[in-house]
Amino acid sequence: MEKGIKDLIATYKIGENQEKSLLEILKRLEPAINKYARRVYYFEYEDMRQEIIIAVLEAVIRIEKYDNEGQCVKYLVNAIKIKYLELCRQ
Repeated sequence: MEKGIKDLIATYKIGENQEKSLLEILKRLEPAINKYARRVYYFEYEDMRQEIIIAVLEAVIRIEKYDNEGQCVKYLVNAIKIKYLELCRQ
């Protein structure tokens, strides 16, 4: 059975296969990352994508409470939205 984002975050937090866990989380969030990366027309697409990926990585490190799958996904998507809005304001 496939691990959920909650399980991947837990795996990252305990230090097992951190790189693999982060890559899988990014793969699962790929639609949201692409959506916001395409919205900002005055940034290069790849630059915006990298900024959003950094925001996701920081959110995975910062998340403290991860009780259920929906809560984790919402937290990470909110981190993407906040980074997008921050870049739009600049």
